[in-house]
Amino acid sequence: MRRLLLSNDDGVYAPGLRALHDALLAHANIRVVAPDRDRSGASNSLTLSRPLSLTPLDNGFYSVDGTPADCVYLGVHGVWDEKPDLVIPASITAVIWAMTCSIQALSRRRWRGVI
Repeated sequence: MRRLLLSNDDGVYAPGLRALHDALLAHANIRVVAPDRDRSGASNSLTLSRPLSLTPLDNGFYSVDGTPADCVYLGVHGVWDEKPDLVIPASITAVIWAMTCSIQALSRRRWRGVI
């Protein structure tokens, strides 16, 4: 079975994270590693100034006192003996951000074509 790592920027207790976990559970081995609270503004940051804490929760998820990027790093390098096959961002915020970046990039290209 495939190994999937789920993470988000809304925090480990976000309802969307649990919903995605439950929807995929029959199809893969899943690990959830997410921030201990909403960290929507810090998605690409890494914590370099202090040690991070990876805490197993009663529901089988892991909570990290760091950023979403920290969570993915720890999920890839510290939760399984082997690396996951796929990392899935479980956040609508991530999808909206990706769409916004695509639209902005498209807009910039059009302006460059005009200039």
